[in-house]
Amino acid sequence: MPQLIGGRRLRRPPWPSLALPFPSALPVPVHMRFSFFISQISTVGKAETAFLPGVRVVVPDTPVAAASAAARAGLRTGDVILRIGDVTIPAGVSQVSDSVAAIRKSPGRELELTVQRGGISGSGAATTASGQEERDASAMAGSSSKIAEVLSLRCTPDVGTDGQGRIGVQLTSNTYILHTYPKSATEVLTMTQSEFNRLSGTVFNGLKQIVTNFTAMSGQLSGPVAIVAAGSEVLRTDSAGLFQFTAIVNINLAAVNILPLPALDGGYLLLLGLEAVRGGRKLPAVVEQGVMASGFLLLTALGVGLVIRDTLNLL
Repeated sequence: MPQLIGGRRLRRPPWPSLALPFPSALPVPVHMRFSFFISQISTVGKAETAFLPGVRVVVPDTPVAAASAAARAGLRTGDVILRIGDVTIPAGVSQVSDSVAAIRKSPGRELELTVQRGGISGSGAATTASGQEERDASAMAGSSSKIAEVLSLRCTPDVGTDGQGRIGVQLTSNTYILHTYPKSATEVLTMTQSEFNRLSGTVFNGLKQIVTNFTAMSGQLSGPVAIVAAGSEVLRTDSAGLFQFTAIVNINLAAVNILPLPALDGGYLLLLGLEAVRGGRKLPAVVEQGVMASGFLLLTALGVGLVIRDTLNLL
């Protein structure tokens, strides 16, 4: 029913008018997020993860690790395993999985490990947008600041409870941060657009995986505590990566906010869509308030649960 205020009847605006503020406000946050990338590319360049051959070794400081196959073979934290038996560890995203597979398939069988100890591997390398040769030269220059020692160790993986081999260490990718700098204003815009598209695609693909395979992805959801911890790790590893980290967080917020969930902007748009389907007739106020209130409580409970879980994981 129209409301009477000051003797005049006030009618609720039609649903298209109510929906206009949402799309009209979207370009502003998009431009703000785009500005993060422009600032990054213009100052510290495009930061990307580059791979070197081998996997890095982290030996846990535990009594079990002290008696592991890796400890008996003489592996130390910071060592880089270049070869496991007849498997050469590549410079690529599969280096950890390839290493784990080579160890697991050899329970109780002696393996010869080619290990690099010492040396600095290309940290902080830089190049221009079109300088592949400069990239390789920078990486070599970084790694030559200290001569690394190449060792040949013999390791016999223990037989795990599942019958597969294990050596009792953590293996991580052998990577460094490569900064690529633009040489002109045109390259700044080109690289910015490329980086924006890449990270936006990564964020939306992640949200798609959550919707289509929530059971498998639920463990990867993070709250404010985990986000701050990740930001601290980025700052410790490469402070220039804070530009990219800030942009990713903002893109995530924008993407989540537009989801059709109660208490979010996407939820309001969903209600307006239902109103349009009903021929412009507004949903009962009790129903609309109940949906929004329940959605708010659900999101609050989810947020508190994530904070508790992430805090316990940090302890």
